[in-house]
Amino acid sequence: MKSTKPWDVAGFALPATETDRLHRLLNAALENRSLAQPTAPSLYWHAPYFGFDRVSVFQDASAEEQCAILQRANQALLQEAYFIEKAGMGYMAKMVLLAETTEERQLYSLFTADEATHFAQIAALLPAPPTDAHDPFLGLLQERSPTTTNPFCNSSFKSS
Repeated sequence: MKSTKPWDVAGFALPATETDRLHRLLNAALENRSLAQPTAPSLYWHAPYFGFDRVSVFQDASAEEQCAILQRANQALLQEAYFIEKAGMGYMAKMVLLAETTEERQLYSLFTADEATHFAQIAALLPAPPTDAHDPFLGLLQERSPTTTNPFCNSSFKSS
C-alpha cells in the first residue's frame, strides 16, 4: 500500500533501516522497557476465536490442514497488528506535535512510547517484517490518518 502523500502519517511504506548503529540503540532502548522475549512460534488464537469450530470445511479437514489454516489466520492477525502499531507510532508522534500544553505533549509522548513497544513486541512474533499492507481495514486506517484533530482542543491540523 504505497502512499502518494508527501507525509504519510500511517507510515506503512516506511522501510526498515539497514544501519547497525541505529539497531543497537533501538534494541538497547527496548531492552530497558523490559520486553519479554517471544517463545517458540505457536498458535496465539485457536479455532473458536475465528469461529472455525463452527465451520464444516474446517471440521472435516485433517489435523495437519487445520493447523495450517490456524497458522495462516494467526499470521494474518499478527501482520494486521504490526501495521496498526506502525500507524499508531506515526499518529501519536503527530499528536505530540499538535499538543498545546506540556501535559498533552507528555501524555502523547507516553502513548507514542507504548506504540513503539507494542510494535517491537508484535514484530518479534513474526518470522519477517511484513511488506504487504493490502488489507481493507488498513486501507481505511491509512485513509483516515492524514487529517488529525486534537481531542483536547478545538484546533485541527491537516496534512497536505
